[in-house]
Amino acid sequence: MSREYDEKAKDYFPRVSQISSVIFSAQKNKCDNELFNSIIIELVLKITMLEKNNNNFSFNWSKVSLKKLTISNCDLSYARLVGVEIVDSKFIGVNMNKINFKNATLTNNDFTFENLSYANLRNTNLSNSKFVGSFLDNADLSVADLQNADLFKATLTDANIKGANFTNANLDSAELTGVKMIRY
Repeated sequence: MSREYDEKAKDYFPRVSQISSVIFSAQKNKCDNELFNSIIIELVLKITMLEKNNNNFSFNWSKVSLKKLTISNCDLSYARLVGVEIVDSKFIGVNMNKINFKNATLTNNDFTFENLSYANLRNTNLSNSKFVGSFLDNADLSVADLQNADLFKATLTDANIKGANFTNANLDSAELTGVKMIRY
C-alpha cells in the first residue's frame, strides 16, 4: 500500500502495526504449524524492511513473543527488534550484523555459524542459546555489545568474540570452549 499510495503511507502505519500485532499474538497457539510460522517469519521480514526503509514507521517489538521458528537465509542486518521475545528457535544463514536486540529474550535458540557482529545485545537474555562455530566457520559476535546480557548456560564453542563487550554479563555455567580474544 505504501508503494502505491506513498503520500498516504503514514496513515496506514497504525493499521499495519495493529494487524501485525494480532497475527503475532496468534503464533503462541499455532507455534507447531509450519505454514503459520512461515507467515510469521515473512511478516517479521516485511516489518523490519519497512522500518529500515521508512523513518516514519516504528514497530513495538517488546509486545511480540514468538517460539519454535526456523528463520533461514535472510538479512536482518540493522533490524531494530528491541525487546522482542524469540525462544526455542533456530537461525540458519541469517545475517544479523548490527541488529538491535536490546532488552530482548532470546533463550534456547540456535545461532550456530550466525553473524551477530556489532549486534546490540545489551540486557538481552541469551540463556541456553548456542553460538557454535567450527574450524572453517564461526558464530560471529565480534564487537557485539553484550553488556549486562544473561548468557547462563549459553554455548559459545569456537565463537568469534573479538572485541565484544561482556561488561557485567552473566556467564555462569556458560561453555566458552575455543573462544579467542575474550575481553570482559
